[in-house]
Amino acid sequence: MFFLFLLLSIMNPLSMKRLFIFLLLWFFLCELFAQAIAVSDISTLGQLPVNAIHRVFQDSEGYMWYGTVDGLCRDDGYRVQVFRADINTPKLLADNSVTCITEDSRGRIWFGADRGAYILDKTDYRITPLDEARLKNKLIEKIYATSDSCLWISYQGILAKYNIHGECLKEYPIRNAQGDSHVSGFCESRNREIFITIEHEAIFRYDSIHDKFSPCKGILRKHTNFCQISQDKEHDYFWVGTWNHGLVRFSPAAQVDSVYTYFPLPRNTEGKPNGIVYNHIQDNVYGYLWGVTDSEIVVFAPQPDGTLRQIFDYKGLLPGNSMLSEIFSGNGCLWIAAFDRNSFLIHLTGNSIQSHKLPALHKRCRWAPAVMAICEAGDDIMWMMQERYGLVLYDLRKDRISTHTDFAEMASAHLTTGRELTVAHHAGGVWAVRDKSRIVYRVYRNNMTMRLGETIDLNGLVPPTTFITKLYEDNYGCLWIGLSEGLCRYDVKTHKVIHVYSEAGHVTGIVENREEGILICTKNGILYHYNADGSLYSLITDGVPYTCLTLAPNGLIWLGSDEGGIYAYDPIAEHLTNYSGICGMNGDQVNQIVADDYNHIWIDTNRKLTEFNPRNNSFRTFQTTDGSLLLNRFLPTAMCRMADGRICFGGIPGLCIVTPSNSLDLPMNNVKTYITDIRLQDRSLLFNRRDTRDSDRSITLYPNDRNIKISFSSLNHRYASKVRYAYRLLNIDSDWNYMASGENTAFYNYLPKGTYTFQVRATDENGLWSRNVTNFTIHRLPAFYETWRAYLLYLLSVLSLIGYLLFLYLRRVEKKNNEMWVDSKELMRMRTYLDSPVNLPEPEYIQLDKLLLEKITKAVEANLMEPEFNVNALAAAVYMSRSTLTRKLKAITGYTPLEFIRHIKMQHARRLLEDKDRSISEVAATLGYFNRKYFTICFKEEFGITPSEFQKNSEA
Repeated sequence: MFFLFLLLSIMNPLSMKRLFIFLLLWFFLCELFAQAIAVSDISTLGQLPVNAIHRVFQDSEGYMWYGTVDGLCRDDGYRVQVFRADINTPKLLADNSVTCITEDSRGRIWFGADRGAYILDKTDYRITPLDEARLKNKLIEKIYATSDSCLWISYQGILAKYNIHGECLKEYPIRNAQGDSHVSGFCESRNREIFITIEHEAIFRYDSIHDKFSPCKGILRKHTNFCQISQDKEHDYFWVGTWNHGLVRFSPAAQVDSVYTYFPLPRNTEGKPNGIVYNHIQDNVYGYLWGVTDSEIVVFAPQPDGTLRQIFDYKGLLPGNSMLSEIFSGNGCLWIAAFDRNSFLIHLTGNSIQSHKLPALHKRCRWAPAVMAICEAGDDIMWMMQERYGLVLYDLRKDRISTHTDFAEMASAHLTTGRELTVAHHAGGVWAVRDKSRIVYRVYRNNMTMRLGETIDLNGLVPPTTFITKLYEDNYGCLWIGLSEGLCRYDVKTHKVIHVYSEAGHVTGIVENREEGILICTKNGILYHYNADGSLYSLITDGVPYTCLTLAPNGLIWLGSDEGGIYAYDPIAEHLTNYSGICGMNGDQVNQIVADDYNHIWIDTNRKLTEFNPRNNSFRTFQTTDGSLLLNRFLPTAMCRMADGRICFGGIPGLCIVTPSNSLDLPMNNVKTYITDIRLQDRSLLFNRRDTRDSDRSITLYPNDRNIKISFSSLNHRYASKVRYAYRLLNIDSDWNYMASGENTAFYNYLPKGTYTFQVRATDENGLWSRNVTNFTIHRLPAFYETWRAYLLYLLSVLSLIGYLLFLYLRRVEKKNNEMWVDSKELMRMRTYLDSPVNLPEPEYIQLDKLLLEKITKAVEANLMEPEFNVNALAAAVYMSRSTLTRKLKAITGYTPLEFIRHIKMQHARRLLEDKDRSISEVAATLGYFNRKYFTICFKEEFGITPSEFQKNSEA
């Protein structure tokens, strides 16, 4: 470059000047690109009533408000709430076309429309028309809020001053040489001075002493038409947009001839002079001035001497000339409102991912790039394996490409498909292998020309059913070749395979550790360490199907698995830790895992890339669907770590290069979470208050309210898809409920009556949990059967029932007492009867004698055959003591119990002996007498004759 510059300076001074300008512009472009500025659509754009936004405003809480032709919109990062007159809220506004938005000192939103101005109170989201007598049907152009809590409203020919209560304090006529005009710009300086610009007029300063606007001094160029005015963030001067002279620096304290300094714009896309800057903003990140013209965006860098340097324009981002309407700085982004295209965002910070669409590859193979494997070749050139196309050299800087098919000597390699590349450190180039093959090729380059080096043929050395799965060249001249059934070690210097480890299993990852050893993981769930003696030593044998591994600078070994697991093995403690849930894995297969210089772990699955910091368990995720990545799919084997510490991931349709940073090590942002909506059956309670007790911190539910959906947001619009939330309802949830990234709604089917506290907290964009917990009170009203009146009725009913039951009980007790009294008298009489040694003459006692005798007789007759039935057995049978039985039986019959038993038996013996067919022995046995002689004695004592004499007499 230096010699080219010198040559042109000698040959042609004009060429030298052009080259200098070219280099300067190139430097400016590189400067801006180095700031990692990214562009994306507004994530909630599809929820807006129209894609075009006219006005953008961010309130003090962080909500974004949009003015459209079809209503005022509130955006919490997940959902847009629209306020307008429609079938649901008829006559809410006189006109839905919102022209301006601001916020007063009470946090209320003031906005103007094509017909009238309104105040929206965020405590109940009610909208109230402002000063209808004066503003009804007026086109409200601008509303400005100042530090004294006043609001300034501009409409045709008038700038009106209002207090916080909505009362008009004064109207200031706005006129120019042609008659009534309007305010085109309004600014309150840091020292609380108010400046306004008037169409086709000068800049005016508000004189608070005389309560009027006076023109500022200074010499204007002819036909200067001022637009928006804003104060520089570091200096006392102001920047003013114009319709015909670009940007103007306005210095009120300067000499008369130096008050205005003009900075014209370059020619527009049609080659015509462009002087229109009707809206501009100075960002808080770089301090750049971003200006909106009628068709494009321009960017200026303010210089220390007060001048401006244009560094970039955004013509390439817009499809031709676009009708841009506003640029607004909020939430770390620039919000670009447009009339004829989708409004979009410009992100000023934190985009650490470079995307490469690989247009030359797309053009060559005629389908979207599908990078299967990748390696750095130096000089911004990459080795790639393109699906169905083969080995490719790609110059990222110049978008140049060469493929293996361009060179005849590469034809023998047949590298049309392949998933494995690794750097050939010692011989240069890369080691490459095609799919399902046992042959490794070394390919090197001369600029963009490919050359074929040595070939490693494993046929005959390994089983024919195996194929190469992994390649890695260590720092000591060995190429490690992983197989589907084993592992080979190849000496790069001697060109010989020096060892085959057939027992290794299916190799999926190989890295070199710091102790001059090699780490190998397999799909069989084994982590091997290669020892100095040439053997493999297994560190882990847990059966997990590992797909990849990496070694962090701190010595931890990280592994990923087919099942979506992330594990860290500490070789010193010999301990394996499962980090799968901590770093947000959901079961998707882990393709690649790599550690950066900050000991952060980068994990890619098919659909997302995750950066994880194990020191504080923070992580951030880049989804293929959230617009943060070019790739819509990561491919399993396409990853390499570059010499400068960057990490390159390949996939479809290209590749992205990540620049690691320590952002996950920064202190946690103490994020505040807001309750953004509560819905019942898809009907909002916050926006449709039903109870006077409802507020922005509480809500009231009726007894029949079910299916309660509570939405919340940390109002981080840029990273809404990465923020995670945890919530709980005290007295209902026993612990925090943790949600996945991007989810922001809690659901409860039914709540019992009572007062509940709903708590929610959020992470920042890096996954660090905030200590700031938001509390929201929910009052569930009791049903009619749950009120104190109902409970009083229940109590009275219960007391009445208890009283009635007590009455019945007392009656029953009384009845029982009476019965017991009667029974007690009977018992007394019975005791008298039983204790009497003689027969009592009373009739009732005679009847008792008869009953007792019958009972004793039946007891004896029931046991006639029992030889052991004695006095004790008889007393037990009639439930009497032996003495009482003896006394009463003697008094009634004159017999003792034993005599009575024998008497009864002998009576039965006489009846039995009347039967001539019965023998005396048989009768005696029937009555329990097994001694015939004793039976005969007893019979004779009872009847005076022997049994045989009785039978003879009976025959006669």
